[in-house]
Amino acid sequence: GAAAVGLHRWLSSRSTGAASQLDRERAGKRTNWATAGATLLALLLLLGVPYGTRVAASMKEAPTAETMNLPVAGIFVFDVSPSMRYTQQGRTLLDAARSLVAEHVGRLPDGSRVAVMDNATTGTVPFQVSLANVPAQLERLAFRADARPLNAAVAAAFEAHAEDRDRVLVGGDDRDRFVRRVYVLTDLAKSAWQFPDATDLMGTLEAEDAPGLFVCDVGELEVTNKGLSEFAVSPERLARGGTVTARAVYRDTQAGGDTPVELFVREQGQDVRLAQATAARSGQPLIFRPSMATEQAFAQGRVSLGSTDPLAIDDVRYFTVAVDALPRLLLVAPDADDVYEFRAALEGDEAAGVSSRYDMTLLDPARLSGDDLRTPDVVVLVNVPALEDRQWSAFEKFVRDGGGLAVVLGSYDVESFSYNRASAKAVLPATVDVYESTPAADAARLIFEPVSHPLLERLETTYDAADVLSTASILRFWRVEPVDGARVLARYSADALPAVVERRLGKGVVTMLTTALDIKPRRETWNNLPLVDGAEWVYVVFLDQWMRHLARAGQGGLNFTAGVPPRVVLPEGAAGKSLRLNTPDLRTLPLAGVEEGEPLIVADAVAVGQYVVSDDTGTPLQAFSVNYPDSEADLTRATEGDLVSVFGEGNVTVSRDLEQLSEDIDLARFGQEAFPAVLLLAVLFFVGETLLSSRFYGDEAAPPEPTKSDLLARKGAAA
Repeated sequence: GAAAVGLHRWLSSRSTGAASQLDRERAGKRTNWATAGATLLALLLLLGVPYGTRVAASMKEAPTAETMNLPVAGIFVFDVSPSMRYTQQGRTLLDAARSLVAEHVGRLPDGSRVAVMDNATTGTVPFQVSLANVPAQLERLAFRADARPLNAAVAAAFEAHAEDRDRVLVGGDDRDRFVRRVYVLTDLAKSAWQFPDATDLMGTLEAEDAPGLFVCDVGELEVTNKGLSEFAVSPERLARGGTVTARAVYRDTQAGGDTPVELFVREQGQDVRLAQATAARSGQPLIFRPSMATEQAFAQGRVSLGSTDPLAIDDVRYFTVAVDALPRLLLVAPDADDVYEFRAALEGDEAAGVSSRYDMTLLDPARLSGDDLRTPDVVVLVNVPALEDRQWSAFEKFVRDGGGLAVVLGSYDVESFSYNRASAKAVLPATVDVYESTPAADAARLIFEPVSHPLLERLETTYDAADVLSTASILRFWRVEPVDGARVLARYSADALPAVVERRLGKGVVTMLTTALDIKPRRETWNNLPLVDGAEWVYVVFLDQWMRHLARAGQGGLNFTAGVPPRVVLPEGAAGKSLRLNTPDLRTLPLAGVEEGEPLIVADAVAVGQYVVSDDTGTPLQAFSVNYPDSEADLTRATEGDLVSVFGEGNVTVSRDLEQLSEDIDLARFGQEAFPAVLLLAVLFFVGETLLSSRFYGDEAAPPEPTKSDLLARKGAAA
């Protein structure tokens, strides 16, 4: 302004010596134009350029709530899945996430509020009254094997924000004074998310008042991991001195050297090594067959790697087997020849050192009564022609109480009328029609259904037994019609007729096979299941897995996967007793009692390792083991497309560091200093008005009033 006034006076002083009034007016206009132009140019250079640069910078990097000193309401969602145990330089990924959040919270504006949650706990998410409480909340975070998908945790955070916003508005504020954010701290492992999303996070984020969502990736871009997967133990119950088979597959993300793998069993408080193997390549199957000669009722052990790596969760696999507790099978058949191959397959070979896997008893169907069903875990009806109503009713009670029933229709002597009586329909999974025959050239094949089922899963993972069974030739079978609620597990290639049908009844299960399990020279052959060409072993695998599937209905399993509370079956007489749970971290927890025949659901078994259920005298009643699922060791990272499928395009910001997260804040909602822009507009308006007025008016004073002589002279000139 001072420069403009000085310039105008200097130019005006130079035009005062003009000869005529017209010249002085013209010089004055040039002075105004020059002053206005110079002033406008100065404004553009000294004010417009810096302000424009500031605006451009703000467009590239939006101002944050911290720089604007706006209070923040932030919820930090921590991924506490086992994959976050990945360790580098002595720190887990969860430790790294804690440090990032602690540093970020310290820079939040005054009046901000923070809540800390993870993807394992449920319930309300309270905001901390003071930011000083946040470090204590961070220290309480712990790894959880039962962590839920991050989708559900993020949805819970959004719901907590909505509830808190309602409380703020009810408190008298006409608008929400907080910048709301949800931060997700994760290693971005794909196994921690749910695809496709079932919580409608995309719709929530597209709402006008949705909080900002930021994902901070603390995972390693290049991971190194060795581990054991596809772990299985069979059988879970065996005689003392019997052989157990433990299988696992070695995994290695890099082509490392030989890695020792060892099997230990806990004896008298000490780990005793029973077997050892060497893993040389990723994908290598490992099989251990130690003998269990322990004097204890349960043998608990582990298979572990002999070396360490950054992710330890899959380096050890735990197992529990019951010793001297063979599954009890009651074979009901009209002739011993009908179950000859069946018994030979499951009895084992003492001469070859293979012990029996079952305690089997043979009974004639004519002598079967309800008392015979008190002790067995599984009853197998093989080619039984007919049963009386009282016998079918006894089977219904047996199954409802938790027993397993196998029905084999492999004889022309089966009377369909008996199997279709009302008492039989109350327990069987299908009604029986007629038997079918096919020429050898057109033999039917078994086609297993693509359904999720424990029996089918075990057949698929045990040397691909399901595929091998599909090569068997089926020449004769019974045509059946499944009842409501039954599941077809396998069909014949001939007209897709049911081959294996199952029905759950009460606590137990019934499975029906509509073809024979034996080969007799005295009659026509129904199939070659006991002698599948080149793979006779598959018959043993099929029967073993089938019987163990049925036995688990009454006995319950002993080895579980973390994430689902184990259902443990206690022995008779445990009802009404005070129960205790001994955990892997050497704690003793009280358990609620159970009713007679009811399974014990152990909700406290959330950590991996070995557990023992005992009574108040310390006597062990049951034991079991819990392992991480294989998916937790899968460190495959979620891609940008995966996150877009959950949150939508442009609704989430992903960064390797919380400080690198850019955000868009609705500045109109919170207000911004507008005086500089208003002042600039006022100056421009003033300059423009000056230029416009100078175009029509000069800067000289108005001419003096004419004298009388001037008027007479003008009058004479006019005349």
